[in-house]
Amino acid sequence: MYTGRFFLPFLLSAVLVGGLDLLGVFFDLYWKYWWFDIPLHMLGGFFVAFCAFAFASYAKKSFTSHELLLFLVLTVLVVGVLWEVFEFTTDLVLRENPYYLFDTVKDILDDSIGAVLAWLLLRLHHGTMDRSAEAFGTLDISAYNE
Repeated sequence: MYTGRFFLPFLLSAVLVGGLDLLGVFFDLYWKYWWFDIPLHMLGGFFVAFCAFAFASYAKKSFTSHELLLFLVLTVLVVGVLWEVFEFTTDLVLRENPYYLFDTVKDILDDSIGAVLAWLLLRLHHGTMDRSAEAFGTLDISAYNE
């Protein structure tokens, strides 16, 4: 189990995504409020980014700040696209709702925003948010497991 420095945001994002999704389905919030899935996709992207970060830290990988951002966003994009394929398939089979390309693109963008927010939290915690080139040097993320 992941018990590093970022366990609390990792756990909170997982509980929020799961809990809000259950509430949304149970109380039809996805259909009553057009915006309800926006924060959920952002939280989901945040959670997946932390999962990717935890995996990379256990694998003892080192990234520059920009490489870490790219790794997190690409991981979230892969998971987001897979989720959208799942949603599309269940909509066709269960609800017979028309497929909306705009909603899918918006959801994937929201997922990516969550990944960027996770990256920003990691950078802030690392203490190198100034704009100098030296500040974005190699980030040994294996140190975050302590």
